[in-house]
Amino acid sequence: MREQMKALAQNIAASASERLMAVGDSRAQTTDMLQAYGRDRAQMAKALKSSLAADHASRSADVDSLRADAAALCEEFRHDRVQMRRSLQRGLHQSSEAVAGYIAAMRADLAEGRASLAKSNRSMARVQLTAMVKDRRDRSNDVTELIDGFHASHGEMARELSKSLAQTMENVRDHVSGLSEWGKWSKVSHK
Repeated sequence: MREQMKALAQNIAASASERLMAVGDSRAQTTDMLQAYGRDRAQMAKALKSSLAADHASRSADVDSLRADAAALCEEFRHDRVQMRRSLQRGLHQSSEAVAGYIAAMRADLAEGRASLAKSNRSMARVQLTAMVKDRRDRSNDVTELIDGFHASHGEMARELSKSLAQTMENVRDHVSGLSEWGKWSKVSHK
């Protein structure tokens, strides 16, 4: 019986020793697992921050590019508008000169006609004078109609150009405003 007790005590001691070793191994494995989890989590957080920073930088670059494009479009529009205004002014000046030349030529023709009539005899002069007065009236009416038509078409063209320029400016403002709002929203959403 003493030997059985001794064997039982040895078994109990061996069992306790094995349990202590198992608990120690379990603690070591748990510590290793927790450290590995912490390292993995830190790497994931670092990768996520890096990805978010790269995405923000890319979006900021896109917004800057869109703003630069919008500014270039506005500058090109301003330049085109100045060129168009100069071209219209040149055309108007040339048209005015042409009308003035035409009127001057008509006046010169009428003066020559009057000199010719003065040299003719009286009866012929009366007939010719009547014809010249009628001709002068007709030409004057033609010139008046030509000038009125020119003023009307010039006014209509100016209105159409003004309307077109106003619409284009409104479109550019809306586009730039939309880009600015998107840029503000993008900055706010990434904060």
